Amino acid sequence: MVSCPDAKPCTATYELTTGYPAAGLDLTWFPRLFGDAAGANGAVAEVSVNGGPFRLVDAFLSTRSGRWDGLEVMRRASLDLGGATGTIRVRFRLTGDGVQLWSSPQTPQAAVVALDTRSLPALALTPGETQLTAACPGECGLTFGFGGE
Repeated sequence: MVSCPDAKPCTATYELTTGYPAAGLDLTWFPRLFGDAAGANGAVAEVSVNGGPFRLVDAFLSTRSGRWDGLEVMRRASLDLGGATGTIRVRFRLTGDGVQLWSSPQTPQAAVVALDTRSLPALALTPGETQLTAACPGECGLTFGFGGE
């Protein structure tokens, strides 16, 4: 679970680099937010290719419901990457003090990039570690927690 300290905007970014053309991105994510009356809480998923500007993939914004919305509610989005090669970044931007980004064994977050390997065999990536970074104004007080096996 990721949340922002002191209602300051913050981001969580995943990054991958490929020499194969990337045809598209399929995103599965689990934002949860408090539907505040001011509409200040929101979670946005964006993608950047080769250091270019981030493009919107999906957004979950305040419903102004006065309750927590989205727990274990899966959101899916797709984006055409047009055969891009190089560095692909998926960034989750959180705003407000009532926003959380979830991932668990029961509700796993996933960013799947479809690569065009042409005549080469399909790629098989073994499980491993992916770099995860966070950024916020001033000092970051974020905690990334991972449980299970």
